[in-house]
Amino acid sequence: MKATGIRVAGFLIGADAEFMVMSYDVSAPEFGAALTEAERAVAHAAGDGKSNAAIAAGRGVSQRTVANQMAAILKKLGLRSRLDLALRS
Repeated sequence: MKATGIRVAGFLIGADAEFMVMSYDVSAPEFGAALTEAERAVAHAAGDGKSNAAIAAGRGVSQRTVANQMAAILKKLGLRSRLDLALRS
């Protein structure tokens, strides 16, 4: 089955009506090994849909720190956006 299309409730539905379950765990070795513990925590929170402000308040750090950690997370995991991270969490 192809892994192309849009994700809907954990499924990818392609133009040819093929589907498969897609789930990524940012703590799994292939995604989380390069992340620090703080980055993993931020990645999980962002994957749950929390804003930088909410993550910062919950972790007791500045929003700028969270923004820097998000940039590092995306770079390390080869992702382009926060949405990509949320889809893989």
